[in-house]
Amino acid sequence: MLKGLFNPNKNHRQADFWAWFQENEGKIWNIDKNREKVVDMLSEAIHLVDPGLTFEIGAVDEYGKREFVLSADGISSNIPKVESLFLSAPELARWRVIKYRPRSSIANAQIEMGGKKISAGDIRFQVFNDGEKIGILLLFESYSAERRNQFAAFGFLFLDRALGEYDVMTRVGFVDFAGRESNLFADARRLPELPGMFDDYFKAR
Repeated sequence: MLKGLFNPNKNHRQADFWAWFQENEGKIWNIDKNREKVVDMLSEAIHLVDPGLTFEIGAVDEYGKREFVLSADGISSNIPKVESLFLSAPELARWRVIKYRPRSSIANAQIEMGGKKISAGDIRFQVFNDGEKIGILLLFESYSAERRNQFAAFGFLFLDRALGEYDVMTRVGFVDFAGRESNLFADARRLPELPGMFDDYFKAR
């Protein structure tokens, strides 16, 4: 239990988190040796700062650094919490602290969850004007209305990868899901094309 290590005053918890992170940096850096324990430990620590915060840890890059990603868990009301914790971060020699899950290539991306695996190439999309934002319809090859929540979870994970968490929270309006039965399926484009279309959409506005 880490609760006793964090100041009961919320204004001090960010500093407490980073002090704790530095004290445990070796264990966190070597996350691959005991991933479940480190993830549980980090989750508890970051939730003591705020339950709305979460994180991701990247692989060691060519420069010998890892990314420590601060995430709003896809919820826009958590943006100020991410910004505040990011601004309080100290210099960490072996880490790049990043706010929000960044874009990454989805050309060959696959996500496995709940015993089901979906590839980016199995998803199509249509975009729509949604006021100041863009609406997105994701169309899955194997969509099932009975498992809508599962497909929604896949959809938002792919959107975060394709567009970056911040843009999904601030520039994407409605998101809906359908399958091959939709009359929009045949003319829909493959998901890996979404980032380019998304950027062009906002450049033109």
